[in-house]
Amino acid sequence: MGCHPALVGFTLPDPAGRLRVVWKGGAGADGIRKRSEGRRTAFRTRRSIRTEVGDGRSLALFPLISRGASFGLLEVTAPREAIEQGWEVLEVIASQASITLNNLSEQRRLRRQVETLQGVAMLGRDLVGASDPQAAVRLAARFMAERLELPVAAWVASPNSGWIVLTAVAGLRSRKRKELHDKMEVVPRSVLLRSPEREALVRRFGVALGAHDIATVEAGDALLLVAHAPDSLQPTFDAVGSLLAGILPYIAITAMTEQRNRQLDMGIALTAHELRAPLMAVKAVLECLLTDADNPSGSAMLRRSLVELEELVQTTDGLLRWAVGQRPLRRRVADVVKVVSDAIRSCDLGRENRMTISAPFRAMARIDPGPLRRAIENVLRNALA
Repeated sequence: MGCHPALVGFTLPDPAGRLRVVWKGGAGADGIRKRSEGRRTAFRTRRSIRTEVGDGRSLALFPLISRGASFGLLEVTAPREAIEQGWEVLEVIASQASITLNNLSEQRRLRRQVETLQGVAMLGRDLVGASDPQAAVRLAARFMAERLELPVAAWVASPNSGWIVLTAVAGLRSRKRKELHDKMEVVPRSVLLRSPEREALVRRFGVALGAHDIATVEAGDALLLVAHAPDSLQPTFDAVGSLLAGILPYIAITAMTEQRNRQLDMGIALTAHELRAPLMAVKAVLECLLTDADNPSGSAMLRRSLVELEELVQTTDGLLRWAVGQRPLRRRVADVVKVVSDAIRSCDLGRENRMTISAPFRAMARIDPGPLRRAIENVLRNALA
């Protein structure tokens, strides 16, 4: 602008589409005065505009245009005659600035896209370790909000119900997060399909955030909405949605299996507790009968029954503990022939010589005698029955 004092600034739209001054410099004024209407007109019509700002000064607004699209403004505030004399030069500068800034913007967009796709691969690794579908969706929402710098909200289907629940909100201030939870915390499950309910949810989300460009990320039993989303990010949204859709069923099955295992462990532990009490009561009765028994054969049968019951108590307790992962098999060198002989005596209680054994004098092996004997007894009792 020669020797005339001038104030220069660049204005670009933010994610919500509002024009913001992103850089300013020069002299002659405290700052670029806010001319919202003029800025919007120049940006929308893609035509340069000059307005008077007082004290013989003018504000010139030159749209930054590349490939037919306006993506910002060059603003110059200077004396009126300086603006008039330099108008053509300023238009050339705006044109050159448009090319440079657009190239830089495209480079940044491509770089971020590559980084984001690399991040998607890392996201997949993190999702595998998620404890449940809700945790997985929160990871995905936070990833998109941080990588893309866009507001994200995510809903996940509630098991065995017709609703999906707002599970994650990222990239928004607390006031907006609270507003979304108040108005859209629970919505019908039908929004997971392409339905009027989904369209209504997208509109409500856009109104709440003051956004028009809403991207939907479909992920099986989850739905994510992204505000201020340009079309260029659709490949990223598709990648995240496909990743989530594939991994959520796996996570749900894993979580359900772990819960079922915990319930089974608890059931076995309660069974062990409840079974031990009546077995000990029967043992006490047999001990009492044995002290009063006069019949020698009856006494022998009671003693054998008592021994069997004591072993049953120990074996039952051991097996139940082993079933819940508390007792490994205790292998030791033992005589398999003796184990089988003891099993025969146990099954032949009260009725002798129904079974015979053909075996060498000894057959030594590294075994846990208790569980092995019980397994053989099951086979023998089934055969006798």
